[in-house]
Amino acid sequence: MNVTVAWPGLIRDRLVQACPQYRDKIEVYASAFWAYYDDSRDFMVRFVGINKDIPQLELVDSSTKPMVGVELNVTSSTFI
Repeated sequence: MNVTVAWPGLIRDRLVQACPQYRDKIEVYASAFWAYYDDSRDFMVRFVGINKDIPQLELVDSSTKPMVGVELNVTSSTFI
């Protein structure tokens, strides 16, 4: 499996597991803004067909499978 191509689908699957109410209303796209695949990932999460304000999406660390990286930096932005 080519992880570079497959990871947006993996992220979407994990988001749906955590938030099943968004199953048919979430799209995840790879972005080329920070395309340094050796040490970073850049992606966009798009909510479709939701006509209400939703909470800020946030990535949180897991005690069983923590995020790993050198100088790990997770940021998020909201665009309407």
